[in-house]
Amino acid sequence: MILFVLLNFQLALSLELPPFSDYIKKVNTHYPLIIAADQELENAEGELKSNLGSFDLTLKNKARSTFEGYYRYQSVESMLEKPTTIWGMTGYAGYRLGTGTFPSYDKGETLSQGELFVGLDIPILRNGPIDRRRANLAKSEIGIQVGKQSLRSQRIDVFRIATQRYWEYLANYRRRQIVDHLLKNALDRNTQLIQRVKHGDIAKFEQLENERAILNRQAQLVQANRNLSASILQMSLFLRNEQGKPIMISADDSPDEALIAFLNLKPIEDMSLPAPQIIQVAQKRRPDLLRLQNQLEQNQVEIDLAKNQFLPKLDLQLQYTKDFGTGSVTLQPQQTIGMLALEIPIQWRFFSGRLIQANSQQIRLDAQTKLTQDRVKTEVEEALINLKAAHDRAEFTASEYELAVKLEKGEYDRFKNGDSQLLLVNLREQQTADAALKQTDALLDHHIAIANYQSVTGNLSYWSKE
Repeated sequence: MILFVLLNFQLALSLELPPFSDYIKKVNTHYPLIIAADQELENAEGELKSNLGSFDLTLKNKARSTFEGYYRYQSVESMLEKPTTIWGMTGYAGYRLGTGTFPSYDKGETLSQGELFVGLDIPILRNGPIDRRRANLAKSEIGIQVGKQSLRSQRIDVFRIATQRYWEYLANYRRRQIVDHLLKNALDRNTQLIQRVKHGDIAKFEQLENERAILNRQAQLVQANRNLSASILQMSLFLRNEQGKPIMISADDSPDEALIAFLNLKPIEDMSLPAPQIIQVAQKRRPDLLRLQNQLEQNQVEIDLAKNQFLPKLDLQLQYTKDFGTGSVTLQPQQTIGMLALEIPIQWRFFSGRLIQANSQQIRLDAQTKLTQDRVKTEVEEALINLKAAHDRAEFTASEYELAVKLEKGEYDRFKNGDSQLLLVNLREQQTADAALKQTDALLDHHIAIANYQSVTGNLSYWSKE
């Protein structure tokens, strides 16, 4: 079934396995979940730009005219308005022209050539230290960091799994090499055994025992090929071309350089550091923790805003005007106007409700942060234990394999000299293969343990430069 899928699944074909660093680069560039996470960051940047738009310069225009009644007048006004991030102040400047007969309460009348005006609105209490526009801007600025941490978290998670798939492929390739070598030994020996049986040197039983070994090893090879094909399919989800299509590497390719890297048992540089120090480093750079800290900062902005809204709304308005042309003498001098506006809500339900929401969110985020800190500590401690165990196991299985090779060679020499039986030779060969397979399993566990360790410590630089 897997072979059928390999033949019919529409995938791009690569002739060789790329080096690990190039493989990770392809994952980083073309893997869909990373692309999606990158778009989340783009969305956060778009939100920031949108909130900056709340402070855009605005041109406002209006015109009035009466069609009937005692007072007949016309007026036009054009004004530029600019909100600022400085204490919530809004500046404006414009021009107005009013002609005709205005009632005394209407301030729209100007001299014949119109009036220039400039002004500043300053919130003193409510909306002074913070208002909704500046709160949204501050939250969206922090939101960029939230988006970056989400992207880092997604990349680390994807790289960890992609790394596992890469080493699983190499492990399955080596397993097939081991089983294939085991089978070839039995096949080569079978020809010699047939001739020796014909000459009466050995009993037919010896040759039948070898044929049994051949059948057993052929079955092992079928399973090894199946596992290799499955690992190629799994890795193709991460290995993609420029168009984003999965790449199938050839099962017959010989990834010699990658196998050398797989067989190389490297120590971890910072394994010598005390566990508390490693945990401290992990808690400083884990993106899930940093994202929660950013979200706490965002929520603190909401708390500050909600508290500010309990203050009375006291606004100072300053305006300077200058008329030009002819007309009423009362309009000819320039004017500087100051005004205070006070607004006090009688009920506070809206603001108290928002403060309750913000405080509740703060408690929730604090609890999540505490749990995440504890989880990071536990994950790092577990990763250190697994990494140490995997490294020790890899060393022990390497020694076992070396010893099994020596025993196999000695048994075969004895068999050639007539001091042993083929059954024992087959047994020694199988023991050597089993030792090689155990070493492969241990090396795979070691490489996966390294990837898990880098993941739980938030070390994205292990895979790529940040």
